Amino acid sequence: MGQEQARREREELDNMLEENRRRVEQAQRREALELQRKEEERYRELELIQRQKEEAARRKKLEEEEEHADQMKFMGKNKTRLKEETNNVIASVCCCPALRVSVSHKVAIDEATL
Repeated sequence: MGQEQARREREELDNMLEENRRRVEQAQRREALELQRKEEERYRELELIQRQKEEAARRKKLEEEEEHADQMKFMGKNKTRLKEETNNVIASVCCCPALRVSVSHKVAIDEATL
């Protein structure tokens, strides 16, 4: 009976060791899956941040382009207004022989008459 009992105890120990090994493997698999899940979540967060940065850069570029277009439009209006004011000044002084008007509507002083 001693050998039979020793054999049963060995089998019981082997079964316990096998069960412990399975539990450890299962815990390691769960831990690996959790780590993988966290890494995937972090990757998605980084992708979202990247998309948000790209979108912000795109919006900023559009705003800068619109601002530039507005400035160009404003400068064009100012240029037109300046030309109109210059033409008005020229019209009001064109009767003065000391002044002459060039073809490009710029006022020049005739040095010969000064």
